[in-house]
Amino acid sequence: MAAYFIVKVNNTTYVNGELYIDALAKGERSFRKMLANKVVVGKLLFDQVLYPITPEQRKICETYNPNIQDIDSALRYFNIVSKETLRQIRGQISEAFFNAHVISINSNTLPECCKYKYFTFFKACCWNYEKGNKYKYHALSKMATVKICGYLYIALNAVDVRVEAPIIASLKD
Repeated sequence: MAAYFIVKVNNTTYVNGELYIDALAKGERSFRKMLANKVVVGKLLFDQVLYPITPEQRKICETYNPNIQDIDSALRYFNIVSKETLRQIRGQISEAFFNAHVISINSNTLPECCKYKYFTFFKACCWNYEKGNKYKYHALSKMATVKICGYLYIALNAVDVRVEAPIIASLKD
């Protein structure tokens, strides 16, 4: 069974390819023809290709019970952390900072990073965890993350203000 997603970005509604094929194009062959004739043009969001839809098309798509995601409302709770602040948190120079931890990630382990607005993201599945690391899910729950079309993306140098003791992911200098 295909995974269906409706994604709202910048007050525009998009769907993933599987939902567009099944709900609107009524088949992959007609979908490919629509793409070839530029009737449908996809937008790249992170590394996902999404297709814009109208409100009438959204009603049709909602009959397929898709997962609905609002990216901008999720990013509203993220704040970028400056490099100076990261150094101070790592060194515990000041007690004025909130209880935060920084995880430094080697940039060679990440195949690619995606930019959106002021944030840089990477796919959580691309980050190599040590086998048997039981703190993986605990760490991810305290990081600034957003889920798009079934994939979890982690924001670099950002903090989720809703988390009490956040973990900040940053690239090694």
